[in-house]
Amino acid sequence: MLRERLSPSLLAGILLCCVAIGCAERTATPQSAEDAEPATSHERVHWNEICMVDDEVLALTTAMRTISDPTAFQSGAVAPASLHRLKLAGGRLTSTWQTAVGLGYAMCLRPSGREVYLKDFAGKALRIDLSDGEVHWKAEVNLNTLPFLGVGPRSVFAITRDAKLLALDREDGRSEVVYEAGNAAAVVDVPLPPPDAGETNDSSGAPQTMEARPVQLIGPVMASGRAVLLDTSRAALLAFQDSDRHPLIWEYKKDAWNAQATIAAYGDMVVVAAGEIVTAVDARSGQLSWEMSLDAPRVASVRGSTRTCFIVGPAGPAEEADTLIGVDAKSGDEVLRYVARSPDGEPLQIDERLFADDEGVIAVQHAGRVDRSYRLVVLDRTTGEVVWGAALPGRRMGQGCQIVGAINGDVFVATRTHLAVVTPDGESRVFDEPPSP
Repeated sequence: MLRERLSPSLLAGILLCCVAIGCAERTATPQSAEDAEPATSHERVHWNEICMVDDEVLALTTAMRTISDPTAFQSGAVAPASLHRLKLAGGRLTSTWQTAVGLGYAMCLRPSGREVYLKDFAGKALRIDLSDGEVHWKAEVNLNTLPFLGVGPRSVFAITRDAKLLALDREDGRSEVVYEAGNAAAVVDVPLPPPDAGETNDSSGAPQTMEARPVQLIGPVMASGRAVLLDTSRAALLAFQDSDRHPLIWEYKKDAWNAQATIAAYGDMVVVAAGEIVTAVDARSGQLSWEMSLDAPRVASVRGSTRTCFIVGPAGPAEEADTLIGVDAKSGDEVLRYVARSPDGEPLQIDERLFADDEGVIAVQHAGRVDRSYRLVVLDRTTGEVVWGAALPGRRMGQGCQIVGAINGDVFVATRTHLAVVTPDGESRVFDEPPSP
């Protein structure tokens, strides 16, 4: 993403991107898991989602406790969440306000204009004023906990656990059923924090799940003022206009689309990866824009740029390394290719959550689920070459990483338990929790 030689104008623009930091500050260089401080066995803060609004930080956090029964997270008594508005000055944070927002695990945060919208684990949707943290409305609408929430000009779109697309009025939270999947199967496939407060605890490193029912509706994503979702029971993309009665504008079908598909919006394009095919559909017309073939592709979730679509997949049939491919979102022309390897040539995997701007791309790569050694890599946007890389600090720092942005060449990375700023020389500052108001 950012290079040491970026222009001042670009750096100023990046200030508008998602960034955040916590309060209990300490300076550190990259360290091994053995050298890191052990996590508390009682309570710690998990940084769920973080972004920047008006040069200030919005941070959604959850107070996680060590418990023996993961199903207790469903009761509402274990994981209270808070939304913080924080200001960074002189390398430290101060709190403008803090608001309790229900259950925090698997929440989704979407700022828009003067308010922010989010949903909690219990299925509620909330609108919160950005100036003072006041909750304007709270709608108990049984939303699923997948990481999608579409904010349009008039409505907030979300999918319920029983496979319905809802449109909630941005002003008062009143909901309307826009679409219902034919079989109305439950839309639940939610990773739950196991007993050690959020880390995986089986031999493969796979997250525990509450249920594993078929996911029929995936999305929605917003493109060209329309809410677009994938109905896997019909193998179809559906687009609904954000206007009176929210009419269905177009439908596009493809037999290969199933519950393993991934979906993302890049400007006017909606991109779906499933099987070995990546398909881009123009949200304005519902017509096919381009397709490409790739072994086991995953569409990346990208903060920042919308001009380039990023796809992650194996580098080749005999390769253990992942490849990151950047294609022009409108034309489908390849503009970047990078095969993930460590400095000594070890094949690595790439996390699908990226950050990109007009100059570069930031990615997190690792050696696999069991090996918790994670590395940050900054790539040149035009060549795909590595500009600089650094090991991520802290105990299991890489698990659940989200790259939230950068300022002055320094990259901000959040995990469940930390937020760190990593500099091009490999040094890091780690923040454990936000300050109190």
